[in-house]
Amino acid sequence: MKFLIAPDKFKHSLSSFEAAEAITEGLLLANSSFRIIKHPLADGGDGFADVLGRYLDSEKVTVTTLDPLFREIITSYYFSSTTQTAVLEMAKASGLMLLKESEYNCLYTSSIGTGLMVLDAVKRGAKTIFLGLGGSATNDGGIGMASALGIRFLDKDGKELSPIGKNLIRIASIDTSTALRLDGLTFEIACDVQNPLTGGNGGTYVYSAQKGATEEDAQALEEGMQNYAAILKRDLGIDVDEVPGAGAAGGLGAGCIAFLGGRLKKGIQMIFDYAGTEERVKEVDYVITGEGKLDSQSFDGKVLSGLNDLCQKYQVPLVTLCGTVETDYEVLRQLGIEKAISVTPSDMDWETAREGAFDLLVEAARSLALKHFRFS
Repeated sequence: MKFLIAPDKFKHSLSSFEAAEAITEGLLLANSSFRIIKHPLADGGDGFADVLGRYLDSEKVTVTTLDPLFREIITSYYFSSTTQTAVLEMAKASGLMLLKESEYNCLYTSSIGTGLMVLDAVKRGAKTIFLGLGGSATNDGGIGMASALGIRFLDKDGKELSPIGKNLIRIASIDTSTALRLDGLTFEIACDVQNPLTGGNGGTYVYSAQKGATEEDAQALEEGMQNYAAILKRDLGIDVDEVPGAGAAGGLGAGCIAFLGGRLKKGIQMIFDYAGTEERVKEVDYVITGEGKLDSQSFDGKVLSGLNDLCQKYQVPLVTLCGTVETDYEVLRQLGIEKAISVTPSDMDWETAREGAFDLLVEAARSLALKHFRFS
């Protein structure tokens, strides 16, 4: 029997690579004759660069940049000098994971660190840059990223503004005269949400609260985004307001369109394309995936939904091993998922489960194999 082991990350516990190792170990403990293809996956969020960087045969490089509060940090991305390709993940420079909870406040955070990563990749000779937008701590419309590339945002007196969300409302003009030339570069932007830049379903109203914004803050930021969209249209002739995904990562989606000429694409589809996932699914008897929590969001452009579509297309059974399952099992069966198993005992606290995630996943995979594949 042949398996494709294709998990997402288990957030705060295991990378998709570690999860694939654990599931593989458990299956082989049950039956050493199983044939296994390890195929770690990601969407456009945490882990995007690590996964796509692997499939593009690139190497990890380090870069000094700035975190969302302008503090110097060292982070990494992936680069191939052979193909002149770079794979970046904005969360590694401008992500919420870099802040303490007490520091969450997207009025004052900036995507400048992401721009410095882009700048480094360009200086290394990258001609194609992949950028994942998930996990942001920002709501600055991408002006931080743009400022790192030489674009200046000016107030009514012609003074340059600090590139933070609070200052979107103060932008009176955009100066691109000193902008880095990006001719001949291609930017592929992994974007897993469809929110426009402004409005009730825009990035600010939907996501800013989780980045520390109060209702009053969100209103101010929304007014700033509306001003920013109007200035982009007036000064650059670019209308991003209603573009699906423009509101991603606090409006960084809009910034990528306006300043990079980027193309927005679902992160999971990007991974599938370069990993050859569809071809892998066609050649196996079972696909086993997994993630930290299976809930309604798992079917919104995430790894599970993408795999489920492929498995349905080729009539390959799909099993998922998750930290917790918070979706009705009947709904999962109707969607075509053969089994959805929670690896965490009901009486186990979260911290214990997190620390023991690898072993729990090994045991769940072993138990699954013994019960479900024992006659294979």
